Amino acid sequence: MYWKLTVRRKDGNSQVETRNDDIDIIKGMLVVTMVIYHCASMAKTTYPELGSISNCLVFLHYAFLLITGFLCGWYYLPKLRTSPQAVRARLRLRAGKIIAVFMLMNLFLYSVGGTLSYEKLRNSANSFDNIMQNFILSVSGKLVAFQILFPIAIFLWIASLLLGRVSIPVMLSLIIFASIAGCFSGTIMFVAFGMVGMFFGILTRTCILNVFWKWIKQHKWLPPMLLLVYLLNLSRVRWLVTVLQPLKLVVYTAESFFWFATFLVVVEFFIGLKIRDIVIKLGRYTLFAYLAQMLIIRLNYVIIRKMEISGSSYYLINLTISIIILFFVIVFLDVLRHRYSTIDDLYRIVF
Repeated sequence: MYWKLTVRRKDGNSQVETRNDDIDIIKGMLVVTMVIYHCASMAKTTYPELGSISNCLVFLHYAFLLITGFLCGWYYLPKLRTSPQAVRARLRLRAGKIIAVFMLMNLFLYSVGGTLSYEKLRNSANSFDNIMQNFILSVSGKLVAFQILFPIAIFLWIASLLLGRVSIPVMLSLIIFASIAGCFSGTIMFVAFGMVGMFFGILTRTCILNVFWKWIKQHKWLPPMLLLVYLLNLSRVRWLVTVLQPLKLVVYTAESFFWFATFLVVVEFFIGLKIRDIVIKLGRYTLFAYLAQMLIIRLNYVIIRKMEISGSSYYLINLTISIIILFFVIVFLDVLRHRYSTIDDLYRIVF
């Protein structure tokens, strides 16, 4: 399994390695599932029946940290042997960019009004304790949007310090500590998921998990069956996690892996190549697609509400339109990047 890295030279040529489509499929399906989630969560206060959809998909927020951590362990760790300082600087730069995007996008939403409240923002920052709770230890979705970007950035900064410097036993000890401390801080819990993903990325790079992965692909019926059994017992699982919070890391990691494996099985074996290519395209623009779908869904929500369409009809219309628009936005961006080097350079600077 290899990752494709395209390096554009001054003469316009590029050097291309093989890309891992499995990872792109998982990332692309996470984007699609995020659209499914946000179309429901955006309106569940108005239409409570949509709450069951978002309730089944809360794994998404942890899944993004898992896949980010996986890439750190699987893709970046081998590069430490040749250019450790450059790799660590790249991770820190990536963290800084995500924090900047997080702050600028929220500033934009506050500026346009209607979505967020200046009063809530002021009240959340009127003391040191409130700043720590609302912006450092945890990030409240009631105060900010795109909140998953915050713990991803924090994790990438931590990964730049730990990757290649700690042994497997030490990393496991840190994961256990973070899972316990995460009971009191959402941000620390998210970081713990990132570390779990990094741990599995390292194991995959050392080929320990490759045999297991091949076995899963040979028994393609198994992941969907395990996921179905899990979802049928979701209420019991959530109750168990509420009672024994340190189990949250283990349980939601397992749930995410059920979804990841199911994504691969469904895309590889049960849908056509054209849909597969669409999913891969979304996976290659994960961060941009995440930001774009948030804005697209919000805009569609306002428009559809004004048309007095409600309930399941609203949901299906918003879901369909949002996925179509998102795909065409991604394709348009991809075309522009290939045709205009300035746009490609700008994209690389931002993302």
